[in-house]
Amino acid sequence: MSDITISSSTYAGENALEYISAALTTADSLANGYVTIMENVKFKQVLNVFSNDGALIQDFGCDWVTAGQLTLAERVLTVTELMVNLEFCKEQFRSSWQALQTGRGFINDELPSSIESFILLYVAGIIQEAIEYNLWQGNYDASGTTYPYEDFNGVCQILEADAGTIDVDLMAIDGTTPATAFTSGEQVVTNLNLVMNAMTTPIRNKDRFRFFVSRKTQDFYLQRLSELGTDYKYFSNDGSSKFLYNGYEVVAPAGFPDDTILYAESANLFFGTDVVGDFNQAVVIDRTQIDGSDNVRVAFRFTGGVQVGVTANCIMCFPDAAV
Repeated sequence: MSDITISSSTYAGENALEYISAALTTADSLANGYVTIMENVKFKQVLNVFSNDGALIQDFGCDWVTAGQLTLAERVLTVTELMVNLEFCKEQFRSSWQALQTGRGFINDELPSSIESFILLYVAGIIQEAIEYNLWQGNYDASGTTYPYEDFNGVCQILEADAGTIDVDLMAIDGTTPATAFTSGEQVVTNLNLVMNAMTTPIRNKDRFRFFVSRKTQDFYLQRLSELGTDYKYFSNDGSSKFLYNGYEVVAPAGFPDDTILYAESANLFFGTDVVGDFNQAVVIDRTQIDGSDNVRVAFRFTGGVQVGVTANCIMCFPDAAV
C-alpha cells in the first residue's frame, strides 16, 4: 500500500493518453529535438544504414563497368515495456478543502476530477523524468561502478559498448594525465579540444553536429568563459541562449551524465515509443464499487528504447575510454 491514496475512474484508456503522450514527448531532450523520435514502435524497429566503400565514382567510358559497393547495415531499436502502479485512499480528500467535491456518503464518494487530473499529470511528470535520464544514462555510469538508471540502455551505454564509437579518454588540464571527473572549466576546454582533434573529416560539420554535455559541465565551461571575458565568439548572436565551442553548438540535456562529452548529430540518435498505440495506457480505477474499499488505483503502461544509427559518426569522451 502506498502512502498516498485516491479514487474514481473518470479517466481510462484513450481519455488519459494525453497524459502519457505528454510524458513521453515533452522530456527535455525530446522536446528540444536533441534526439529523433520514432513513434508507433510496437516492439522492434529496424534502422537501415547505408554506407559505401568510397569507390562509386569512376572515369566515363562507353562500356558498363561496375565500381564500388553499397552496404546496407541494420541497427535494431527495441523498446522496453514499463509501468507505474499506485494506490491512494479517498479519505485524505474528504478531510481536506476538496471535501464538498467528493459527493455524499461512503458509497457515492468520488475523487474530485481536478485531483484526478493532478495525479495523472504528476505521475506523467515522473515518467517524463525517467525517460529523460534513461535516454542518456540508462545502464551507464562515467565512473563505471554503478548504474542509477536501468530501465533501458541509453545513448551513452550503447556508444561505450560499441567498438565503432570513437572513444576519447577524459584528461586533466595538461591534456596527457587521465582524469576521472571534470573539476574546472579549463579542463572542460582541454577535453573539448581533444574531441575536436579526434574528429574525422566527414563529421566536421557545424550545421549538423553538436557537443552534448551535462549541466554541471556546462556551468564549468560558462565559468571559464566568464574568467576569460569572452563574448560573441562563444555565444550565439541570434538572440538565443545557445553557446558555442569553435562554432559548434554545445547543449546540455537535463538527463545527460556528468564527466562525459558526446559529439554527434541528433538525426543519428533515436528514441522509440508507441506514443498513441496499445502499449501506452493510463487508467484511474475507483475500487469502492468493486470491493467496497476506499481505495483508488492509478496505472500507467508505456514503452521506451534508444538506438544509435552509425556509432562511427559519434565521439564520446569519458574516463578510461581507452579501456
